[in-house]
Amino acid sequence: MIRSLLLGFVLGTSALVHAGLADNEISEENITGSNILKKKRWNGLPLNKSYAELSEQEKLSIHALYQDIKAGNEPPYPLKGMRAIIDPVNKITKKLLVTGNLELLLTVNAKGEGENVEIISSPDPKFTQLVASILLLTPFKPAICNGQPCVMQFPLSLNFERRFN
Repeated sequence: MIRSLLLGFVLGTSALVHAGLADNEISEENITGSNILKKKRWNGLPLNKSYAELSEQEKLSIHALYQDIKAGNEPPYPLKGMRAIIDPVNKITKKLLVTGNLELLLTVNAKGEGENVEIISSPDPKFTQLVASILLLTPFKPAICNGQPCVMQFPLSLNFERRFN
């Protein structure tokens, strides 16, 4: 299993939709021995594009966040683009008024299904469980390793700030 991690995949948005966890697992384990690129951040991702619709430059920007992704390999990515995750998260955030950093790692299997969510940091346990539910229920394009679908982690890092008008 290739363990490519990304903590800095930052999208300056918030929210989430209430969804059940089914039989999927959430764990709060410390990650060690990973390929995390710390301090590398990218936030110019078009939310409404699938991986196939991204420009080569956008794909390269995503690849640059993974330490050991080889040429020709691809990370997992939401089938319908990041909007499938961000829109429901925004709805939840507005209701729960959460502030702080949320960092999760979703293990995506070779079929594009979420299997496990690891919590790196959380502003609120209930909110984190809801976001984890969304991740587990979102269909993904599986990672590609040496021309074959493979297991790889998909990182999600969100920062939530309250704005007063």
